[in-house]
Amino acid sequence: LACGERQARADVQGRLVSLNPQLAGAAAAPAPDGDAHLDPDSLAGFIVPDCLQCGGMLQPDVVFFGDSVPGERTSAARERVENASALLVVGSSVMVHSGYRLCTRAAESGKPLAALNAGKTRADHLFCLKAEEALRIGLADELVSSEALHERALALAAEIARGPLQAQAMVKRVVDQGIEQPLADALKHERDLFEAVFHTSDSQVGVQSFLAHGPGKAEFTGH
Repeated sequence: LACGERQARADVQGRLVSLNPQLAGAAAAPAPDGDAHLDPDSLAGFIVPDCLQCGGMLQPDVVFFGDSVPGERTSAARERVENASALLVVGSSVMVHSGYRLCTRAAESGKPLAALNAGKTRADHLFCLKAEEALRIGLADELVSSEALHERALALAAEIARGPLQAQAMVKRVVDQGIEQPLADALKHERDLFEAVFHTSDSQVGVQSFLAHGPGKAEFTGH
């Protein structure tokens, strides 16, 4: 905080483990707000690493509740909203004014707003579509409460890991790279990878299993 030096999260984690080896194997119950519950007694004598540059206090490079969003980040977000054709709110109640202000700007410009967020938000009166409606009309598969989110995410990750990993990797590449490309280039990239997936073992296993056993029965290796 004093000198502005940035340090990689992985490096700080290594120092935390080195300074507090008694907690290296500690089990922590995850909380819905992203926190973790540890036995208070295990924190006795906990050593917090200092900044390697100035010896001062370290803080995660995020904006905590109650802090101000950096001006350049606010300007970048405002510019993106101004250049967008619509605004989608995901997993936020937009109760904080900086987020709500982006919603009002979009609404004042006549842009449609939608929310994938269970429960009440500050901008409910501005949305033309919310999660419950998205679920009803098939735009979302399911809604999960914050309390059940971690467990459901782990179950879903395990389910995805049993799927066609090569095909899934190609889909991720299309999304990650295509979002920054002109539409024509992104569509060509999608077509090229769609063709390439047919030359993978995932495709062979999936087709053979479908013909023999029907949908949803294939076991993939990811090779």
